[in-house]
Amino acid sequence: MAEETVAASKAEVNKLTARIKELEEELKAARASDKEDDDSSRFTDYVNDIKDSEFDMVGRVFRGLTMAAAEATKLSATTVSNLANDIISSNSKRDDGDRTVSKLITRLPEDIVSNLSKAIDDLSRVPSKAADRYSSAYNEGRKAKTNK
Repeated sequence: MAEETVAASKAEVNKLTARIKELEEELKAARASDKEDDDSSRFTDYVNDIKDSEFDMVGRVFRGLTMAAAEATKLSATTVSNLANDIISSNSKRDDGDRTVSKLITRLPEDIVSNLSKAIDDLSRVPSKAADRYSSAYNEGRKAKTNK
């Protein structure tokens, strides 16, 4: 009978040892899963911690830069268009009694130079007007947020 008890005890110890190993494996798997969850939850926490005002600020900056670029493009295109129109107009409308092709070609550089200075002056105003557009677009975003 003692041998039966020892054999039963050994069988029980073997069962318990096997169960301990199973539980240890489950624990390892759970810890590995927790580590992955920690990484993703840290990122989620970081994103959630960013305030709405920071997102709004980035949006206002992006909108301001876009509007400033559009304004600069518009003003530059308008200046170039006006330059071309002014050159054509001043060269075509000369009324000095000598409108031969030869004289018009000879006067073309003068017409270009005289109108180019106005175009350069207009182009020199583009950065300040683009900055004004940026500022107004940025501030419009701020006002829109406070009016919600």
